[in-house]
Amino acid sequence: MRKPLNMVLIEWTDSNITNGWHHKGCGENHLAYCRAVGILIGEDERGVTVAMGEGEGEMILEGLTIPKGCILSIKKLRVK
Repeated sequence: MRKPLNMVLIEWTDSNITNGWHHKGCGENHLAYCRAVGILIGEDERGVTVAMGEGEGEMILEGLTIPKGCILSIKKLRVK
């Protein structure tokens, strides 16, 4: 029997970059707001890892690790 998927919605802030010429004040403290839905793969004191897909033999597709200090919220999702 397959184990149930631990689906989550993670919201976090990330680095942001501007291209080209800009006034010094443009973009100050402008962090990117990010969201991802994925399968919770792992979590430790440093970060949380989610995957976009999971296959046989413990294979994962597109793993994303987010530093704990950047995470705003983690919500468990109900899978039917």
